[in-house]
Amino acid sequence: MKKFFDFLKERSGVLLFIFFIILLLLSFYIKQMNEKLNKQNISLQQLLIEKMARDGWIDLTNTKFQCIGGTSNLIIMIRSVEKHLSGIKVKGAVFNVASVRQKDVKLQIAINSQTKEIDIDDISPGFVKNFSEIIANVPENMTQWAQITFIEANMCYNQY
Repeated sequence: MKKFFDFLKERSGVLLFIFFIILLLLSFYIKQMNEKLNKQNISLQQLLIEKMARDGWIDLTNTKFQCIGGTSNLIIMIRSVEKHLSGIKVKGAVFNVASVRQKDVKLQIAINSQTKEIDIDDISPGFVKNFSEIIANVPENMTQWAQITFIEANMCYNQY
């Protein structure tokens, strides 16, 4: 055992240098792995958001156009989300991107298991209708995501 400690004393500078090199290589490896994980995490997050959009989920904090689940004829834009008593008030606009008039449009918005129907009388092709709906009993921390679903509409091919 004494010979081993004498060996360590004689070679302590070399051993410290080797130990330092090993630590340096490990830190470089960990940094590269961390960068790869961050890239994969962003990719997974983007895939999840795209999947949610296909399923009719919309981001209530996003004021850009978003798809409505169940139809490609209508798109939605959220203008504002405000606290209202024990729930929230959602203001937005529905755009008719179809080439035909749509009457008696019914959409459903669901947030945190609370649902509300959005009724729109008539939307001409290329036009917009505003809406404002109050959804009760929605906790403030659950106001980022909502599911918008197309229920029904009457397509009017005769515009007159």
